[in-house]
Amino acid sequence: MLSISKKELNRHREALLKIMSQKHIDALYIVSPASINYLTGFEVISTERPMALILKSDGETIMFGPLLEVDHVKKYAYVDRVIHYPEYPDEKHPMKWLAEYMSKLELKDKVIGYDTDGYGHIMGYRGPRLSEVFKDAKYIYARDLIEELRMIKSLEEINILKESARWTILAHRLLQEYIEPGKYEDETSFRANFEATLAMIRALPGMRNLRVIARFRGQIGKHSYYPHSLPIHAKIKRGDLLVTGAGAKICSYSVELERTLIVGKPTDEQLKFFKLMLRAQEIALELIRPGVKCSDVNKAVRKIL
Repeated sequence: MLSISKKELNRHREALLKIMSQKHIDALYIVSPASINYLTGFEVISTERPMALILKSDGETIMFGPLLEVDHVKKYAYVDRVIHYPEYPDEKHPMKWLAEYMSKLELKDKVIGYDTDGYGHIMGYRGPRLSEVFKDAKYIYARDLIEELRMIKSLEEINILKESARWTILAHRLLQEYIEPGKYEDETSFRANFEATLAMIRALPGMRNLRVIARFRGQIGKHSYYPHSLPIHAKIKRGDLLVTGAGAKICSYSVELERTLIVGKPTDEQLKFFKLMLRAQEIALELIRPGVKCSDVNKAVRKIL
């Protein structure tokens, strides 16, 4: 079964603890689901109920969250301890519970790094900052510490990304196969997603939260002009230019695949700009190699455009 091993998670933690030592940080308070997953293998679903990971400089990992998540965390999260509050909203705010736990963790007068000072305003959450309820500490913004580590992938992570790419390609090929004038963008996407996801579930038994997405997001015909659009439930017509997007989520890792498609025979104008786009892509691929700055690749592509 594909997974990020405990050995790999320990490697992530050790690298982070080394940086914490260099920067004299006694503990990290982490709210980002991606960063929590990077250190624990647990996929947090952010709701109005605060959840956070605390990493102490001695290596201890503590997950903080509501009582209703405790069993879930104990089953799937690679952590040393789970601490909880009863509920939110409740008579006592979660951040006040957290302040008490911070004292018990002997973090008074220590340096605490955070990616969010408190918790994001998600699904109606309201509350004080961590620095407001636990004042006996020095705080520094430390989000980038984990994000910079995440930029460099290990062999385990690369293998999962390669697996994601295989299923992403399958979903996109199915999307292309089912494109047909007169069909809604939705029915084409749903069919490709359903078949690709079901195939992945059967091929990777025992894994959780597998998901494949291949879609147009409304970028069909004249509406393909708008980037990062939402579905407009368009009917596909012959001659339409389509912009696609696809990805497959495995262990919270996913690659991205986007393509420009034309339904039927392209016009001379469509062909002209399609070839220009391909030339820009070829220049980028020729330049990308170890030691080359992304900014230099970008400048070369922008020059031809």
